[in-house]
Amino acid sequence: MEDKCLSFIEDRLDLDICGESVESGLRLTNAEYNVPIRTLRNWWDHFLFWGEYPYETRERKKKLGKIRFSLKRTVRMNNDLVKTIKEIVDEHSEYYLDEIQMALCSRKKVYISCSTIY
Repeated sequence: MEDKCLSFIEDRLDLDICGESVESGLRLTNAEYNVPIRTLRNWWDHFLFWGEYPYETRERKKKLGKIRFSLKRTVRMNNDLVKTIKEIVDEHSEYYLDEIQMALCSRKKVYISCSTIY
């Protein structure tokens, strides 16, 4: 449902009919899908901040939650980890912190929190 609603809002904004704003897109989506405007606004804000739909974020966090207990957890950064993070950022400069974290988990089999990576 989230993806349908958010893509509906995006379509309305892409069309830019008569200078349509986000609020009018939210109202149209509310009328179309009968989802509360506050919920739509939360979904839209999440999309703007994270660059993905809320259900995608939940799935990724769930996946990370399952694998992080099987990985070695560390808060200490060594030169090898810093070098690996730099390689990841050089290869994928568009990655968010959580995506860098996932790439680091898969490459080094170690879990480091996003705040430590930051």
